[in-house]
Amino acid sequence: MKIQTYKVKHMVITKDYLLTNRTKRQAWTKRQLNILGVDYPPRKGWMNDLEGIEITEEQHKAFSKYANRNAPKAPITSALGKFKLSALPLNNYDLVAGVAFLSKLLRERS
Repeated sequence: MKIQTYKVKHMVITKDYLLTNRTKRQAWTKRQLNILGVDYPPRKGWMNDLEGIEITEEQHKAFSKYANRNAPKAPITSALGKFKLSALPLNNYDLVAGVAFLSKLLRERS
């Protein structure tokens, strides 16, 4: 009798992973937190406690199932290279400040 062994894929939780798998309201559902073993409501510092923890592929699929499907899954690298643009929604102040910063940077480079 041949015994089958299964390789379970694991992934390490990072802060970016948690942030990109939020709901449309920029939060997490009770189900998502329970999948990761976090009590609801989560206590202060729960994200820091999860960083570096390994989860199975099943947990990853279940966790991301409840996330916002329209959000990008990784940070976008800008044309300037070293700057990373966040995939999080910005308010008007952030947009104005960002445009002013990039305008100043481009003027300095020319």
